[in-house]
Amino acid sequence: MGDFKYDKYDHFEFVFRNCEFRHFLSVGTVGPTKLKFVHCRFFDSVAVSDAETATFVDCDFQGSVSASRVRRLILHNCGSHPYHAFGATRYHTNLYTYSCDSVLVSQSRDWMEISARDYKAVSVANSSVKSLYLLQPAYDRYHGSTVSLHAAIADQVSILNSFVGIRLDRSSVDKLDFTKSGIDFISSRESYITTSATASETCCRSDKCSLDDLRNALEAVPTFPFHSQNFPQNPFTMYKKARVYLKIGPFLIPKKTVIVTLQVPESAERRYSQESKKIRVSEAKVVAFSEVVKFPYTVRSYHYKDFPYVLGKTVVPANGFDSSTETCSGGIHGFLHIQDAENY
Repeated sequence: MGDFKYDKYDHFEFVFRNCEFRHFLSVGTVGPTKLKFVHCRFFDSVAVSDAETATFVDCDFQGSVSASRVRRLILHNCGSHPYHAFGATRYHTNLYTYSCDSVLVSQSRDWMEISARDYKAVSVANSSVKSLYLLQPAYDRYHGSTVSLHAAIADQVSILNSFVGIRLDRSSVDKLDFTKSGIDFISSRESYITTSATASETCCRSDKCSLDDLRNALEAVPTFPFHSQNFPQNPFTMYKKARVYLKIGPFLIPKKTVIVTLQVPESAERRYSQESKKIRVSEAKVVAFSEVVKFPYTVRSYHYKDFPYVLGKTVVPANGFDSSTETCSGGIHGFLHIQDAENY
């Protein structure tokens, strides 16, 4: 079922590939042990403890995942999928960690809650999570922990009683709360808070972050209400899924999908739906494709093959822009984050 070997640093390494665990799995280790699960399905909860590293790659969970005293925990392309054995229901998985130095969740989906207590670094990248709850990092007051969201989508992020540095990079957070925390730094790039940001009883602890820096950083993160008609009037980047067609004579043959990167100018009208996370704009410039597309292939609208996307060209809605609050109406449609466009 699993492979066992030593590495060059005399670490024990256990690797489980293509396994199905139909009952609760608990793995406790002694010494510098590495655990790795690849292409595994867990029909119940799984718990790991006291490992040097614990890595889950392409795994699907029906129950929760918990880790304690693991130096480095990695979950890549993990989550819950409605496999035939699970029935038709899509399960939402919880991740609980305690005294884990580093927690990385990447390219994962459908996490209901990620909870970390006594952590040094937590990173969520290209993933979706309903609630991210972080409490009491392990570092002392002179050494801050870090929380990073990269191209992530979260309904709520709560950082409580913590000393942290916060990085938001191309991420969307509905509610951000870091109450009673000490902030070493906060940085934001192309990120959005869709409802509110709360920072009561919060202070800045280092010379790299003053209270003014904290206020300015929060003001720099666009905040807009539910079903806002007034999306922040500044240039921004959005993403959408499109099709690649092969043109043979008068025929267009669909081949594959690509992600189109669009730059929306300040002058463009825009509407945003917090429910679907979809944006409609009156114009946008095509700046990149996720893959190289050369003649005789062309990139065209996912739904309307007569609507092309050409690099460097500005596109406008064929039937004009609808200024109402309808989600699916006239406009160039897209998403703030590439993960939303890929999942569309």
